[in-house]
Amino acid sequence: HGKVVDPDGQPLAGARAYLNNPGFGYQSLSTAEFTVTALAPGEKRDIAFQHDERRLGAFRTISADEAEPLIVPLEPYASARGRALDEQGAPIQGLHVWFYRVGQITSEASFVVTDADGRFRIDKLIPEQSYEVMRTGPGSMSYRQFSPQKLIFSVASGKTHELGDLIVKGPVQ
Repeated sequence: HGKVVDPDGQPLAGARAYLNNPGFGYQSLSTAEFTVTALAPGEKRDIAFQHDERRLGAFRTISADEAEPLIVPLEPYASARGRALDEQGAPIQGLHVWFYRVGQITSEASFVVTDADGRFRIDKLIPEQSYEVMRTGPGSMSYRQFSPQKLIFSVASGKTHELGDLIVKGPVQ
């Protein structure tokens, strides 16, 4: 058993809990209490929480051997920003930039759309959670990487990760 608390240590109801419990994507917590199920002795599991109204989140790896109750303090969201350019260095407007959670928690993703200068910013990243950045063209659901290597990062609470200029090789779609 555990409890979600705000940065001041007060119980916080209303968070989404990604507990990796069998059969669940996430659970909406009506109270600050949560239960992680099917965790065998010695086993570790990634869990995460989001509270969009308060713009707070937390990512943690827990062990079945931890003392209960487990207290998870939520922290201010992190953010990331960058710019999408074509191979000639021109900005790409309308590109969907996706942020996928990496790991066993969920394949849930959030996206933002580039502006006329190719710039984008996302402000609701869970602190310390790893994200992979992908892209799709307007009206397309074909996810592609920005470069030959995977672009994966994590960022601390309240901080902004600078992705810089991301080059789109080949067609935007």
